[in-house]
Amino acid sequence: MLLFAFQRKGTESVSKVFGPIMLVWFLTLAVTGIIQIARYPSVFSAINPLHALGFLTSHGIGSLMILGSVFLVVTGAEALYADLGHFGRRPIALA
Repeated sequence: MLLFAFQRKGTESVSKVFGPIMLVWFLTLAVTGIIQIARYPSVFSAINPLHALGFLTSHGIGSLMILGSVFLVVTGAEALYADLGHFGRRPIALA
């Protein structure tokens, strides 16, 4: 609700309020991520595309549905974040 109160004043006012909040959020994610990577460096093995291939081949057609869902979540979250500063409350709620 607070976001829409600032949104009426324009994108600049929204960015002045939420910019520092987002900076703290992303720095927190970075620091905690670096700590966990230092503790468990084996997490980098998840980047290996053979794991994804193994999942796709062992779970059949259901794996494509999961992959599509993940893709939609990532792109949808990014689009919603980008749109918050440009549209009002009503268009976002309708979408």
